[in-house]
Formats: sequence, C-alpha cells, structure tokens
Amino acid sequence: MITHSHLTTSNEIEQQAVHIVREFLHHAPSPNCPPVEWTFINKPGHPRLRQGVDNGQSIRVVRRNGTLYLSICAEDFHGIPVGALQGWLELEIVHAMVEADTNSNRFNFQNQILPLMPLAGGSLFFIRELVEHLSRALKRLEATKIITKMDRGLPQVYYYFYSINPTAEDRELYKKFMPHNWSRACHLCGKLGDYMALSHLTDQGVGFSHSLLSDWQKQYGYIEKDQAFMKNMVFIADHYQDREFSFRLVEMFKLLRETLLIAGSDNIAANNSGLIV
Repeated sequence: MITHSHLTTSNEIEQQAVHIVREFLHHAPSPNCPPVEWTFINKPGHPRLRQGVDNGQSIRVVRRNGTLYLSICAEDFHGIPVGALQGWLELEIVHAMVEADTNSNRFNFQNQILPLMPLAGGSLFFIRELVEHLSRALKRLEATKIITKMDRGLPQVYYYFYSINPTAEDRELYKKFMPHNWSRACHLCGKLGDYMALSHLTDQGVGFSHSLLSDWQKQYGYIEKDQAFMKNMVFIADHYQDREFSFRLVEMFKLLRETLLIAGSDNIAANNSGLIV
C-alpha cells in the first residue's frame, strides 16, 4: 500500500527503505531477486533529490556478481513522501538490473555510431556523451516498462512529481542554448530519460502522469521542434521495441544527428515514417 506520509528522521528513512526493497524484490520474478548489501550514509552535503536520479548520488545501486550493492544517504531524504521514496528505490533497482544485463544492452560505438558521424578530438568526446545520454534514457524506459508490468507504476509518478521541478535557472539555461544546436542537443538528451519514462506511464494511463508530463514541458518552455524531437525519440524506441538494443540506439542517434547535429538540417529522418515534423 502506498502512503503519502513524510519521513522526517534518518532512522525512519532507513527502516522504510529496507522494507520497500525487500517487499519489491519479493514480488519480482525469481531470476531477478539478488541478495542486497546495504550501506547507509549519514553525511550532509550529498547531491539532493531534485538533481535527478542520473546526476545525484543520494541513492546508488550497483549489481555485481549477482548481488545488489545499495547505498543511501538518509540525510538527503528528510521530508520525502514514502510513495516518492518507493518509486525512486524501485527505479534504481530495476535500472541497475537492466544496466547489468550486458548481453541485452550492448552496442559498439566504434562500429555502429562513429561511422554515422566521423569526428575526432573534443567533438568525439561530446558525441560519446550524447550517446551515453541516449543509452541511459533507453535503459530508463526499459526499467519503467518492467516496473509498470509489475503493476507498480504509481510510485513512479510520485517520484517524478517530487523530483522534477525545473527552476528559473533551468529555463534560462535552455533559452541560452537555443542558438547553439549542439548544446541544446546535450540538454535535451540529458532530460530524455525522464521524458521517455513519463511518456510510457502516460501511455499506460498511470495516475496523473499525463498532466505531470504536460506541466513539465510547459515549465521548461520547450519549443515545438524540441517537443517533436523528444516525441519522435519515444516513437523510435517503441516502434522498434522488438529489435535489439543497439539497433534502437543507432536509430535514435540518427534522429539526433539529423535534427540537431548536422548544421542547417531542419528535416527529421525521412526514412522513419510516423515521425512528427
């Protein structure tokens, strides 16, 4: 049962976190029920929740040799609603499982991405960063689908409601990126994981995800072209959901290249029918 009560002490947070994780793994498919090694950190100054699951280290989950190593900085969660903590923990756990499944999510940057945009030096490092953003977003989508199939989508909505809160600085930064396609590409790809997960929750009719996604886009003030770009990324991921991870990642990169990376290009991947122009 999801509760809306707020956790106010480190002890409450630690107890609730252990309960959430044990209960979640108990209901997970048996092959995905690894043992858990816990570490609770009680230090102030760790990155805060509102920085997002990909940037912050308030919760860190790594799967190695069949074991989940889970670290939580309890100080960062004082005042968090239980439902939001549940959503965040479950997302981190499943994302770590998806991340550890290297047989399913492997790709070869040198052979599959670089030929599409042969660059060197600093530009090459930038392209690698963009591809890592796309890879994380695709894994986030897969993790969200797994959680939703377990009928645990509502805590995900609570998590995003609590964690996604664009500030005035975020909106100003996006405006500054407007004339610079490559900088804008990095910004949008960095937000793509949240967008793709919320889009799936919206498609599944989970809670108030539809209004949450709409409000989030309005708060950032994304222009129509960028909204279309993100919608088309979701389209590619869903349209090719039966294809291997690397194929979907390459198709997403092609869209990114055509939309934002190639100077003067205003057309979107003409070979992908169904995309929004």
